[in-house]
Amino acid sequence: MQTMAKPEIYTQYAKNAFNVIVLDECHHAGAESYQRIMRYFTPGFWLGMTASPDTNNYDIYSIFHHNIAYEIRLQQALEEDLLCPFHYFGITDIEINGEVFDDNAGVKNFANLVSDALVNYVIEKADYYGFSRERVKGLVFCSRKEEARELSCKFNERGYRTEILLGDDSLGRREEVINRLTDDEHTERQLDYIFTVDIFNEGVDIPEINQVIMLRPTQSPVVFIQQLGRGLRKCEGKEYVVILDFIGNYMNNFMIPIALSGDRSYNKDSMRRYVREGARVIPGSSTIHFDEISKKRIYASIDAARTNDMKLLKESYTSLKYKIGRIPTISEFKEYGSIDVMKIFEKCGSYHNFLKKYEKEYQIQLTPN
Repeated sequence: MQTMAKPEIYTQYAKNAFNVIVLDECHHAGAESYQRIMRYFTPGFWLGMTASPDTNNYDIYSIFHHNIAYEIRLQQALEEDLLCPFHYFGITDIEINGEVFDDNAGVKNFANLVSDALVNYVIEKADYYGFSRERVKGLVFCSRKEEARELSCKFNERGYRTEILLGDDSLGRREEVINRLTDDEHTERQLDYIFTVDIFNEGVDIPEINQVIMLRPTQSPVVFIQQLGRGLRKCEGKEYVVILDFIGNYMNNFMIPIALSGDRSYNKDSMRRYVREGARVIPGSSTIHFDEISKKRIYASIDAARTNDMKLLKESYTSLKYKIGRIPTISEFKEYGSIDVMKIFEKCGSYHNFLKKYEKEYQIQLTPN
């Protein structure tokens, strides 16, 4: 895309040169670079593909006239054996001086975020839960760049071979570091882990990854699944991937069961049930396990979560409207797996009241009778 978006490149082709054009990561298709390509070419067929169509405020579906050719979620992909099985462990984050870091850990707790006690704890758990195949090929997601750099240094001091990859690294460096992680022949240049912040959320394919460590709070179900997905690619000889999620006192912990279950209703009873029974309902040979303290932290987060927050209601409504191309009916919230419509009733009294207040296209007026 980066190459084809340059006028000096795409003008070398006739506008009707291609019968079919496939747009990968098409949730970015609203960007000017993509739009230049789409304005110029006139193929018989455009096909957009993305793992996260609802990640921005742009109506991606309208570009494709709301024609959804096929949609598959994590649960179904596991059922159909399209992904590598995973073993997810929700592990209590370490307490230092009696404190567990919350969402606002920030600079004042930076020393704790990269402390020797934390590093030793993470390594102990990584060794304990293990990985598939002969050696670890791991990916570690951190909250911020300084944390990734410091943790990588501390792992190296303990005999591990690690590198960091960040968004401002060149393509050449990315390829070199990834090759070192996956190299099974030259033992002297092999890596055990890559530390990163967010560049591996999308568009990176390393099937060999057999352990994913999450050292940051869950900001959204979409990002959680993107990061989990880095380990779900199938690879010859890889039987499963181990996911280690270090769970602190984060306000957003309630998003973990939403992400793992794919249930976007934001119904608190459904969330609690999944924390309690997730291991029973996940398809195939994958497993989900929360230790007891992690469970308590997630339950507390569910209890405190404002799941009828107007911002969430409007985002869920807009996402569904984009998907089907019009104002949704009440039943379509359930049909398309959107938010529990009862939350709109509880907040606004009725769907009519909600639409009257927040939907410009809604022109229906009711008499007092």
